[in-house]
Amino acid sequence: MHKKKLLLLSALFYACACAPANPSQPAAAPKPLFFDLPKFFAEEAARLGSRSLRKESRAYTDKNAAIADTTSVQIENSAQWEREFALFSRTQLNKSSFRDQYDIDSLRNDSAGTLLLRYRARKAHLYTQSVEIRLQNEQVQHISIISRQSSLLTESSQQLQYTPDKSYSLQQRQSLPFAQPHTVELNAVFY
Repeated sequence: MHKKKLLLLSALFYACACAPANPSQPAAAPKPLFFDLPKFFAEEAARLGSRSLRKESRAYTDKNAAIADTTSVQIENSAQWEREFALFSRTQLNKSSFRDQYDIDSLRNDSAGTLLLRYRARKAHLYTQSVEIRLQNEQVQHISIISRQSSLLTESSQQLQYTPDKSYSLQQRQSLPFAQPHTVELNAVFY
């Protein structure tokens, strides 16, 4: 009987010790290790979308596209910025499986208020090989993303560039054995 009381008391003490001090407050989400690109581009899409609704400048894009030997020019009021930034938003470095897969380097110039963040893949099989983010006074000035993928049949590379309120670009190249490389280039300028 004495052992049962002791066991019950031990279980009660253990349950109280493991319970959160304030159960009404949810546990804080862990802080991302890397710059959160999907969140940044979702915020950019919302910001540019609100500019389009207010008919402010820089809500239009002038796009030049080149696919192999074919080129086209298009001017549009882009109301779907999420779609425009989909390739950028796909770059997700904060997955738990990527925790130790990237080297982080930063270069700060306090007098100019600039910070350059570099993330480089430690292994060649990772799709996203390099991300560089240039900030000035904690505001993004430029983002560059380099991705590569290869298999027995194909090899592809992609370079994305984004400058807030100015432009974005995409250069993509795909190579197949015994065929000419397939290239796609897109340059969009905001005005």
